[in-house]
Amino acid sequence: MISETNYYLKTNQSTAALTYLTQAIAAKPAFAILYLVRGNIYDNLANPKDATGKELDKPKNYTELIASAEADYKKAVEIKADYFDALYNLGALYNNQGVAISKMADKITDQKKYDAELAKAATAFNNAMPVLEKALEVNPTDKNTMYALKQIYSRTQQLDKLKAINEKLKN
Repeated sequence: MISETNYYLKTNQSTAALTYLTQAIAAKPAFAILYLVRGNIYDNLANPKDATGKELDKPKNYTELIASAEADYKKAVEIKADYFDALYNLGALYNNQGVAISKMADKITDQKKYDAELAKAATAFNNAMPVLEKALEVNPTDKNTMYALKQIYSRTQQLDKLKAINEKLKN
């Protein structure tokens, strides 16, 4: 099943890969990597890109796909609490949601609606922060995690944490 899943992943046949991953998870429910890979597929389906890497429109089932990705990342972390890749991906998922909401909010001219969207973005950033901080504990030299935390600390105006992460990046 794993070999077939890898084949479908390499040939961009996500639906078939999902089928085999779901079967593999049923057979080996304690394998955290299976949840991570399936979460990645859901995440990628929710956030499609063209061949050049440019973001495409979100699919109609975006919310469902994101919820599935989140559930799988969380399950991988539940199985293996220090699983860096699952922690990072879960944190990145939340962070990316916050960034997307912030971008949409920038287009809103009504102050109340704008403030409401910024509050949603702040919630996403606040969800991302502890997960990415845990990922950084697991892998203290990962620059991508540090950069993501730097952006979150800046957006949430946590100046002490921002200063600390800047020092860590400098060193």
